[in-house]
Amino acid sequence: MSVMLLLEEILALAKKLQAHDLHIIPRKIGDPFIIFRQGKKQVYQYTLNNIHWIQIVEYLKFHAHYRYEKSLNFQDAQIAINDYCLRLAFSPGATPYITCRLHMPYQSIPLSDELQKISCSWMEQSGLLIIAGPVKSGKTTLYYELLHQAARMKKTIM
Repeated sequence: MSVMLLLEEILALAKKLQAHDLHIIPRKIGDPFIIFRQGKKQVYQYTLNNIHWIQIVEYLKFHAHYRYEKSLNFQDAQIAINDYCLRLAFSPGATPYITCRLHMPYQSIPLSDELQKISCSWMEQSGLLIIAGPVKSGKTTLYYELLHQAARMKKTIM
């Protein structure tokens, strides 16, 4: 099974379970696995073989432009895979623990006509966009909606 098909299967399962987070756990004892969570509640555990774990991790690292320097800092990135928008958090180390925050297609928010025009124009130009505003004004919600729009347009945002 290709890594893309495997990721699509995992993301489809997350959607079905309405999981918000996926925790991709490296092998310590036994096989590596993925924990599906809704908030802090674990709703499912998906076991991977070592080859699939490596393929998924390397795929996510590549698309997130993961920096391989030896650092004690966490690295965050956002990527779009088909209809799914992911915020990835890589823990430091040679075998990273990865947390994926999902922004599912069914959680889309409606954009005003003006914001829709701006977002489409921006994605066509592949320019730099800065989202600013006061606390609780919807910056993160808007950002995730832009990721959702990008996924539908088969674009990647970093």
